[in-house]
Amino acid sequence: MATLRLTLACGDYDRTRPLRDGRVAVEGVERTAIALPWLPAEVEETRELIGTDLWPDGVARNRSVIETVAQYAVEQGWIPERPLVEALFAASTLREP
Repeated sequence: MATLRLTLACGDYDRTRPLRDGRVAVEGVERTAIALPWLPAEVEETRELIGTDLWPDGVARNRSVIETVAQYAVEQGWIPERPLVEALFAASTLREP
């Protein structure tokens, strides 16, 4: 069986503290803690640039990004014309909760 390496970054929160300090072990998982002294500054700079919601859900919240990617595809000759966002997704995914 192939080995799958995953990385999980977790902050110092009540629910993750036992994982971070080794009090709770996950079967079959090696725990490696890496302290990066510049990480807090990097996180803060990232939040200032792109906000706190790194992966917004839903078509509506991502419409401008989807339209931009479609426009780039047209400009680079990958597709002949920019499709409507509604044509790219199933109707059920267009309804916001």
